[in-house]
Amino acid sequence: MIGRQVIAQTVLRINLRPLVVGLGLLCVLALVLINLEAYPATWFDEGQYLHVPKALLRHGVYADWSSDGPRYFGPTTAAGPTVLLPIAAMFRLAGSGLLQARLVMALYLLACLALCYRVARRLYTPALALLASALLLSSRGAWTLNWGRQVLGEIPTLTFLLAGLWFWHGALTRRCGRRAVAAGICWGLCLITKNQAIVAFAPALALGSLLEWRVYRNGRWSLWLLPPLIAAAMALGWLMILFTQLGPSTFAENLALTRQAAGGAILVLRPDATLRALRLLVSPALYGGLLIPALIYGWWRARRRRDMPAQAEAFVLLIVAIWLLWFVVSLGWPRYAYVGAALGALPVARLMADTWSWARRRGTTHAAAVALGVGLIIGVPLAQTTHEILTPDRSVLRFAAYLQRHLPDDTLIATWEPELGGLTDHRYQYPPQALLDVAVRHRWSGGPPARIDLDANPAPYVVVGPFGAWTGVYPATQLDRSYELIHRDGPYALYRRLP
Repeated sequence: MIGRQVIAQTVLRINLRPLVVGLGLLCVLALVLINLEAYPATWFDEGQYLHVPKALLRHGVYADWSSDGPRYFGPTTAAGPTVLLPIAAMFRLAGSGLLQARLVMALYLLACLALCYRVARRLYTPALALLASALLLSSRGAWTLNWGRQVLGEIPTLTFLLAGLWFWHGALTRRCGRRAVAAGICWGLCLITKNQAIVAFAPALALGSLLEWRVYRNGRWSLWLLPPLIAAAMALGWLMILFTQLGPSTFAENLALTRQAAGGAILVLRPDATLRALRLLVSPALYGGLLIPALIYGWWRARRRRDMPAQAEAFVLLIVAIWLLWFVVSLGWPRYAYVGAALGALPVARLMADTWSWARRRGTTHAAAVALGVGLIIGVPLAQTTHEILTPDRSVLRFAAYLQRHLPDDTLIATWEPELGGLTDHRYQYPPQALLDVAVRHRWSGGPPARIDLDANPAPYVVVGPFGAWTGVYPATQLDRSYELIHRDGPYALYRRLP
C-alpha cells in the first residue's frame, strides 16, 4: 500500500509540460512536412514563382521563362526576393525541384507559427497565445496549412508582419529605438514580399500613427515614425532596383500590366464579388464564423482604455479590418484575404477566452459547452486537413514523371500550366502574360475569351491542364482536328500534333 502511494506521489510530481510541448511540436512538424511535395497539388501561381529562381540559376536572369526567352512580368514582381532568392539558394545547394522549394516555405511557415505565438503572448497570456496559434494552424477559412506548404508570398508576408509587430510592441513598451528600426525593416520586407501588402498594410501604418497622435499618446513620436518611414524607404528602394534591372520601357510595361490587373482583380467593386467575399468572412470555416464578432468585440475592448496594451490590440484590429475591407472590394479570391484573416486569429482567441471566462462564472455546464465549441472549431478542420495531407492528389507529379520518361528535354510543349515548368526541364511555350488578365476577366466578368490559335502557332505537343481547361485558351475544335490525345492523368492531358 505504501509503495503504491509513493508511486502515485512520484507520478504527480513529474512535470508533464515538456512532454506535452514536445508532442505538440512533433505534431506541428508532421503537419508541415508530411507529403510536402504532393500536398497541396502544385498549380498555376506556384509554378510561375518557381520559374524565377530556376531561370536565375540556369540563365542568370531574374525573370519568368518561356520558350521564347525571359519574361520580366508576373512572378518577377508579384513575389519579392524574400521568397525567390532563398529558393534559388536552395536550388544551388540541393538541386532544383518542388520539394526543395517547399522546404524553404516550410521554414517560413514554422517561423510564422512561432511569431504568432510570441505576438499573442505579448498581447495576452501564454494560454491565449497557444489558442491563437492553434486557430491559425487549423482554420480552413484562412487555410494556413494549404498556403504555407506552397511557394507563394502569403506566409512570408504574414511572417514579416508578425515579426514587425513583435519588435514594434517592444519598442513602445521599452522606449527602444533599435527595436523600432527592426520593426521598420521587418515591415519593409513585408511590403517587398507581396506587392498587394502595400494596398492594405500601408494605410494601416498611417492610421496607426494617427491614432497614436490623436488618441493614445503612449510613445515617443520617433518610435512611431521610424517603422513606417523605414518600411516605405525599403519598398521604394526595391522599386528602384527593379527599375534599374528592367529598364524604363519594361518597367513601364510592368506598371501598365499591374494597373490592368488591379482593375480586373485587385480593385473591382462588383456586387457579386463583394457578396462572395462577405460569405467567406462569415463562413463557419473561418474560425466558426467568429471573425467579425471578434473584431467588434475587440474594438469595444480597445476603446474603453488608453493604455499601451489597448493600443497594441487596436493596431492589430486596424490591420485586420483594413486588409479585409480591401478584400471585400477586390475580386474576392480567398488568397487576398489571407493575411488579414490569419491575423484575425488573435482577436478570435481573445473572444473565445473571455467567453469561456464568462461561461465559467455561470457554471460548469456553460463552461463545458464553450470548451466543446472551441474544440470543434479547432479539431474538425484540423482533422479534415490532416486527412487531405495523408491522401494527396499526385496526378500532376505522375504526369510530370510521364513527360520526363517519354519526351526529350528539348521538346517544345505549348501549355498554360506553369507548374510543369517547375517539375520538368522541357521547353514550354506559355501564352503572353497580358492574356492572363483577359482570361480572368472572361471567367469572372464575362469579357471576351482568351484564345491561342493552334493553327497559326502550331506546336508539336500541347498540354491542357486545370488552368488551360478553365480558360479554354486552346480551342477544343482545333485540338480535335489537328491533335491526338496520347496520355491523360487526372486533369492533365497531353496532345500530339497529327502529321
